[in-house]
Amino acid sequence: GVGINVNNEIPEDLKNVAISVKEALGKTVPRALILRAFLVELDKLYAEFNRGNTRRIIEDWKKYASTIGKKVRAIYRDRAIEGLAVDVKNDGSLVLKLEDGSIAVINAGDIIHLR
Repeated sequence: GVGINVNNEIPEDLKNVAISVKEALGKTVPRALILRAFLVELDKLYAEFNRGNTRRIIEDWKKYASTIGKKVRAIYRDRAIEGLAVDVKNDGSLVLKLEDGSIAVINAGDIIHLR
């Protein structure tokens, strides 16, 4: 899923990991404007994906992902794996390096950043 903090106030205990569009721009922004811009960009990326042009998408993902280099827990079907997120594969899978040095490739699930 995708969530965008638009005009909401971020709780104090989350300010080090989250921000709203309002805080970033210093003004209230119409949610419809954000939704439209998001959907236009998503449509472009989806068309590029369908044409098989995933290289730029994956490169941008790696560049902006806050997950790479962080310790995470991946949860899928009541199974949890913890490790260091080290890469995103060309198919979008998240690569984790586990404590024992082995590698796990995560294709689906919830990713939780650990502190």
